[in-house]
Amino acid sequence: MTIMKQRPAPPRPPTDFSSVIFHSMPESAQDARNFVTAWFMRRGYDTSTTESARLVASELVTNAHLHATRPGDPIDVRLYLSDFGPVIEVADPSDRMPAPADDGDALALRGRGLALVAALSRRWGANPVVGGGKVVYAVLAAGKDDA
Repeated sequence: MTIMKQRPAPPRPPTDFSSVIFHSMPESAQDARNFVTAWFMRRGYDTSTTESARLVASELVTNAHLHATRPGDPIDVRLYLSDFGPVIEVADPSDRMPAPADDGDALALRGRGLALVAALSRRWGANPVVGGGKVVYAVLAAGKDDA
């Protein structure tokens, strides 16, 4: 008797994809927060998940603006559903990968954004883009409102 192992199903392709390209400027983070809030609210996510998504998007876009772009460069914010939860991606033209700051100064005003992203996400990371640039992503744990 031969016993065949059943392989797990491959992940489904992402669904419910939305994307907006912002031009790198100080207002980009606020614009991204508004875009993310609307996307999560239209899909019935609870307040906690929506607020986490707002903060994650704000940190990722702020990092792209401050460390990876020049004024006016594109910052592409993408949202979609995956088998693991909602995903926020921020693409920018820099090849420089994000690096969390040292944990030395808990009261520092800068350098804690990626720690916040890590705390609010199931997982986060960055991938280089062929031809230049990178995509930084965060997968959120998600709760939905019952209404």
